[in-house]
Amino acid sequence: CNQDINSVIKDIYIVIKDINSVIKDIYIVIKDIYSVIKDIYIVIKDIFIVIKDIFIVIKDIYSCNQDINIVIKDIYSVIKDIYIVIKDIYSVIKDIYSVIKDINIVIKDIYSVIKDIYS
Repeated sequence: CNQDINSVIKDIYIVIKDINSVIKDIYIVIKDIYSVIKDIYIVIKDIFIVIKDIFIVIKDIYSCNQDINIVIKDIYSVIKDIYIVIKDIYSVIKDIYSVIKDINIVIKDIYSVIKDIYS
């Protein structure tokens, strides 16, 4: 009887170990994605700063021409929308990263409990 329980616990232990390994891999992938998005975010932020400066210069040059002002406003609005989308993506990735971290902690706890039972 005790042998059966030991065998079941051993199987559970192996499964948990596999799950832990998979979660670890997912975690690493998410970390990489997070890092790439962070880099993209930084580049886009820099691009926005440059574009904003260009707009300021253009606005100064063509301040009397209403049409160009409207065009610039539209372009600026589009870029603002892109920026908001990127911010949202960044936020989602941050949430996924956080969830994976939590799952990893839970699996570690389960793993630890099963290890205690097994030993």
